[in-house]
Amino acid sequence: MPQTKQANILLGALTVADRALLEPHFEQVALEREQVLVMPNEPIEHVYFPDGGIASITSASPESSVTEIGIFGREGASGTALLLGSDSSPHKTFIQVNGHGAVRIATAPFLQAVEKSSTLRQTMLRYVQTLHIQTGQSAVANARYQIEARLARWLLMCHDRADNEEIALTHEFMAIMIGAQRSGVTVALHILEGSGMIRSKRGRVIRVWSPAGLRLNSRPTCRGNVVLRPTIGVAVPPPSEIVVARERRTSAGVLGDQSGSC
Repeated sequence: MPQTKQANILLGALTVADRALLEPHFEQVALEREQVLVMPNEPIEHVYFPDGGIASITSASPESSVTEIGIFGREGASGTALLLGSDSSPHKTFIQVNGHGAVRIATAPFLQAVEKSSTLRQTMLRYVQTLHIQTGQSAVANARYQIEARLARWLLMCHDRADNEEIALTHEFMAIMIGAQRSGVTVALHILEGSGMIRSKRGRVIRVWSPAGLRLNSRPTCRGNVVLRPTIGVAVPPPSEIVVARERRTSAGVLGDQSGSC
């Protein structure tokens, strides 16, 4: 499927030659809320490159409790375990917030392209590194900081990838994503809302009024981001039009916020 303009930042970062290896195998698909992109411990059939929305990577404990370990949107792709020599992942990847859709490619032609091009492999592996850094930062944040700081960081991560200022999220889902009790999330939301940073509507929609305020509130969780920003810059430089559009909506830099939100 020929592509004249890439909405996915990772695809936009590829060379013309590397995109040419992938594009004949692309299929445009819609992405719906809760749609599963990767099932845990099952063969990965496709790699998805979202045009928008938010995908969540989660890990389940033996007791079936679920915790989010990473998110991505138009800056990334699913199925990164394939790049590390595995045909499956113990983690589930699904759509958390609806997007515009995605292009996907079957596993076999994707791996053939990666095998053929060292530059494609290098770019994709650099993206894997950004996910690893994000996961490490999330682990530190969830272990050491108060719920409101963790929630502020996570809302910023979602806001960075959203197409507008409103994000459809339930209290229960937010609790799962930051590893907290639902009652604690409700209290934290009231604190952030009372400070004028967000507005919660009907318990499902979060409107971000002050990204700068959330960033300040989440600062203790984000000190490691000095490492993350240049890593993303090398891996997936965003097209200039995406930078301009994002800067119109928030004073935060797009590149620095793609995975760390600080």
